[in-house]
Amino acid sequence: MIVTVTETAVAPAPASPVRWNHLDQVRDPGFTGLAADAPRHVGNTTDGNHVHVATAGSKLIYGPAGVGKTVALDVDIAGAALDPAARIVLLGAWRGELEAWRPLAETYADTIDDTTQALLALDAEVEERARARNAALRARAERDQGEIPAPPATWIFLDEFRSLELELGERSAAAAGLRMALLDLLEHGPRLGYRLVLTDMRVRMQPWMESLFGQVQKFGPNRTTPGLSTIHVPGKLARRPLLGAYLSPSERVEVGLTALRLRAAQAAPVPKAV
Repeated sequence: MIVTVTETAVAPAPASPVRWNHLDQVRDPGFTGLAADAPRHVGNTTDGNHVHVATAGSKLIYGPAGVGKTVALDVDIAGAALDPAARIVLLGAWRGELEAWRPLAETYADTIDDTTQALLALDAEVEERARARNAALRARAERDQGEIPAPPATWIFLDEFRSLELELGERSAAAAGLRMALLDLLEHGPRLGYRLVLTDMRVRMQPWMESLFGQVQKFGPNRTTPGLSTIHVPGKLARRPLLGAYLSPSERVEVGLTALRLRAAQAAPVPKAV
């Protein structure tokens, strides 16, 4: 799946960190949320252009420790949370860096065992939903009713998959089982609304990763410029230096409270007409 990258010309980029430009929408009293397929701002190119990425596919964020992967993941979670219909799953949260988003998560796994069990459960869920969807499609085809509506997005965020592999033993059956679950989610999940965002501390992308992730954000080893990365869209091989967008702790709280308000409003019963 190809994820498109678009740019909008602006004034020269400010020094990193880059302000997330969805904040203006969040602060608008009439804001009703970001659509599941709305392009999301991820940062600015070094020559001063905003970079937005489409959200239709899964995403890999990789590079060595300390270069800003979790900061980039933070921005992705914020964007997903602002879709009030989206389901949020946070895995690999043992370092505490995803704690701010916990109130928005349907599943929050902060141990090795919980993360492992959640991934395997999601894999089984995708298989079950795929069977149900295929049966529904056959039934609708027989009645000439066309396609079934797209399901709400399920966003699965997994922080530092590499550390999970190492903890389980890279060559262990448990690690192999998790890799197979990820492959299933990446291959079969998108048509069911499942979108996986994964961070990985490897400095080189594994071959299976490039073929399955719609978008790759690679962080280099230059720790003197936090957030400097490259967007890579497989198929187009479009690469560009990127200063990643950043949310301060207070901005993270602001986005989280707005997301909770949007979800509460959507869940509230509609008053009946008198």
